[in-house]
Amino acid sequence: MNLLANKPLFVSVVGGVLALFPTIYIPQVNDVVFRMTSITWEWGLCAASVVFYIFFVEGYKALKRRFWRRENGVVVEDIGKLSPGTELSRNTTVETLK
Repeated sequence: MNLLANKPLFVSVVGGVLALFPTIYIPQVNDVVFRMTSITWEWGLCAASVVFYIFFVEGYKALKRRFWRRENGVVVEDIGKLSPGTELSRNTTVETLK
């Protein structure tokens, strides 16, 4: 893999990495120019956002598993009976049902 094959990408990544250090570590640049300060109550927003996201994503997946089961584009009503004479077990795969 040639890292220099895409020169614009390489230059932008190197430039971004080099611009990061003065922004964070030179006190006058990060305090006066970018007005960076430590966060306080914003940590609460971060934590609440993570909890909110996990709650709703896992809820969506649970509802999807419960109500919207699909197998090859067909809604599966009863997981035990996909086709006549086919019983599902722990080792059943889509390949074995064909």
